[in-house]
Amino acid sequence: MATSKNDDGNATLVQDLKVTVQRFSKVFPANKWERDMFVSNIDLAANFNTGVINFFLPNSAFPMDSVIEKIEKTLQDVLVKYDYFAGRLKRDPHTNRLVIVCNAGWMGFAVATIALEDISSPDDQPLCAFQYMQVTIFKCGGFTMGYSANHMLSDGIGLRVFFENVAALLADKPIPFPPYNNRRALAARTPPRVKFSHNDILKLKKEAKMSTVEGTDIITSFNAVMAHLWRCRGSLSENDPEKKTSTILYAVDLRSRLQPPLPLTYAGNAIISAYATASISELKEKPLGYLVQLISQGTTRITNEYARSHIDWLELHTGFPHGDFSVSMVENRIC
Repeated sequence: MATSKNDDGNATLVQDLKVTVQRFSKVFPANKWERDMFVSNIDLAANFNTGVINFFLPNSAFPMDSVIEKIEKTLQDVLVKYDYFAGRLKRDPHTNRLVIVCNAGWMGFAVATIALEDISSPDDQPLCAFQYMQVTIFKCGGFTMGYSANHMLSDGIGLRVFFENVAALLADKPIPFPPYNNRRALAARTPPRVKFSHNDILKLKKEAKMSTVEGTDIITSFNAVMAHLWRCRGSLSENDPEKKTSTILYAVDLRSRLQPPLPLTYAGNAIISAYATASISELKEKPLGYLVQLISQGTTRITNEYARSHIDWLELHTGFPHGDFSVSMVENRIC
């Protein structure tokens, strides 16, 4: 569905989006060689679909036919470095682990048109392919480039690097950031050594809290915004706030936190969740700096040993999510 404005200027749902797929093609890597890619325990925990959409304004200097042809050719070239984006999942019979079979498949590429000329806030339309890209053309001449894939392929940072490499190839430049594809850098230790409790994040003991913030290095834009959102969410809680707590989860990049550090171009999933916990009364009554302190403590808790312990815990507790799901970033519970 899409929204438009009625005679009173109010937004209302009026009609379905009329998206017409003009053609669909299978994009294969320009060069092929068969191999199986190891995936880390962090990758295995991200076995669900995710999507990205980019919007582009009309540009008369670039006719859409040539743009589409260029994008499709560029995908063939970039898949040489990212061959696992055209891969398929299978279970290794020797280790019973999922692996990515590279060059065993293709990446879907679709070209579509949309009938509506003015869209204010269309509903999300999830894409379900393992890896899939669609260019949707608007009557105004603008277009979107949507991408959907299994999150096991990459985290957000790795996906950003992927699109930067695609942009370089589209501009007839060499790939500036070759992906680092050795995912064994995040393999579990032998034997696994779990030194932290990772099985239930809500049951972990709260860190010692301070009523004031010491120093300014923890007052980042991210921490301040997270603290504000956390407080707003916590203020919605009702029914005996003294007996309720709120835990906020947020992703932390491991690349620079490990010893030795991972390359910034590490292409797999290198994020785990940090957390902060407070009572509802604390969220309502404590100064914002107090909440910033808690969030900062959650980030500093993610050390090399903590991350390695987390990976080892996943090794001992096998299993992986399957299918699409959503997770609330803030959760309230009864103590």
